[in-house]
Amino acid sequence: MVASLYCLFALTFLYTVIPRWFRRRSSVSLIRGPKPEFFFGNVRQTMRQNNVEVMSKWAQEFGPVFRFRSLMGNDKLVIYDPKALQYVLNTAAYDFPKPGWLRAFIKTIVGPDIIWSEGDTHKRHRKVMLPAFGYAEARALFPVFRSVGETLGNKWQEIIEDCSDNDGAVIDVHDWLSRATLDAISEAAFEMRLGLMDNQENELGEVYKNFNAESTPASRRLVNAVLDFIPASLISPVFNILPLKQVVILQEHKKRADRVARELLSQKMEELRVGKGKRDVFSLLVKANESMQPERRMTEEEILAQMSTIFVAGHDTTASTLTWVLWLLASHVDAQSRIRDEIRQAQSAGRARGEHQLQLNDIENMVFLQAFLKETLRLYPIVFQTSRVASKDTVLPLSRDIETVDGQTVREIHVPAGAEIIVAIGSYNRDKSIWGEDGDVFNPDRWLEGGAATKQSGSVGVVGNLLSFSSGSRACLGWRFAMVKMQSFIVELIDRFDLRPQHPKQRVRQWGDNLTSPLVDGEEHKGAELHLIVSLASKD
Repeated sequence: MVASLYCLFALTFLYTVIPRWFRRRSSVSLIRGPKPEFFFGNVRQTMRQNNVEVMSKWAQEFGPVFRFRSLMGNDKLVIYDPKALQYVLNTAAYDFPKPGWLRAFIKTIVGPDIIWSEGDTHKRHRKVMLPAFGYAEARALFPVFRSVGETLGNKWQEIIEDCSDNDGAVIDVHDWLSRATLDAISEAAFEMRLGLMDNQENELGEVYKNFNAESTPASRRLVNAVLDFIPASLISPVFNILPLKQVVILQEHKKRADRVARELLSQKMEELRVGKGKRDVFSLLVKANESMQPERRMTEEEILAQMSTIFVAGHDTTASTLTWVLWLLASHVDAQSRIRDEIRQAQSAGRARGEHQLQLNDIENMVFLQAFLKETLRLYPIVFQTSRVASKDTVLPLSRDIETVDGQTVREIHVPAGAEIIVAIGSYNRDKSIWGEDGDVFNPDRWLEGGAATKQSGSVGVVGNLLSFSSGSRACLGWRFAMVKMQSFIVELIDRFDLRPQHPKQRVRQWGDNLTSPLVDGEEHKGAELHLIVSLASKD
């Protein structure tokens, strides 16, 4: 097997690396960027440090368009210029598919899902799935999210009441949020009750809990750089023989997820046949698919793949965002009090109307809560960056002039076919030319009337002017569900609990590359977790 691997990489080198080496002096090479090392380019710089911090530093140094090098002189163009983003993500979105190796990797570990799909296939997937992810469908699931949030609150209250320390209990809020969001998405999307907050053993719960962190190798950036040079058709066989524990995790994940998904699909098809279709996301997806002309339908394999995607995208990213929300609330006592005051005022107004529970309209009208959530999404997008490839020679427009390494001033870039473009979501969300000189500072008031965020003339995202859920035809389908779920949880937890850092010097960092996690500074080896002191909030 080792000899076969050597032969494979030798052939790959001959047919892909050497031609790229001679073509690498393209217009992209004239874009300013960090000084590369011979052979390794800038890969080792991103491996030695936190990739989020390295890329952010380069963005500050080189501006909204810069270049860095992968292995063997392979240039990658990084963009967060608004006009360039608008072109790549909206105007000509289907001309910029994901890299071939990444699509092959996604198909190997999940299947032919909507994230893997491109072009006409993506249009077909999106048309089938849209009816299940509309505004009305998201609002209809509010009671589910509220109920799960109440259960989470009850669990925390039990922990506090059992704690001998009158000052509150130390709770790993990320662990609990991960369980709660997985319970919520399983019930809302598939009408399954996992019972993870009750510590019930569950096959899917074990598969998806901390999926992103456990399935990502520590050397991911080196692995990604190597995969650049492997033909897409060879990704699956190479992946399946790599001696990594993450390969075993991903293989087991796919096997279990497929088994459960087949059973669920059979159940939903039978319910639809006898006229007992439900309103959960998967039921709506199956119904929409059956209503299509045969040639427009998703195949069984495609539908099964969507289930895994909904689970991963619908819980882990939301749990991490909510972890950031609670950390920022614990670190900003005044903001925590302002949100609690908004909740109490809305509750009082509701009781005056004869309503005993807050409705979604009440929550959406809490101005400061909405500002706080948007500011969290702005500063800490869980997807920090994503990759695209120019499918043909193109000219990338820019909103402002940039200077090239040879001293020219340009407002457009000639991008050759095959060039990789990194969409720098995190850097765009902090761009000082858009958000003001305090773009790196947490300031929810920028979203209030008269603030910098309210003066934006354009928008490349689906929430405000943020890229946190991407943009255009490839924007996250479930963004409405995520917003409703997060708002529901925040209201429940801040109404009932007071949050404080575990110790005065506690610091949390955004860690990762494409997908990121909140890690405690100095405890990165422990993975995604966050311990806070949680106590009962005063009802005054």
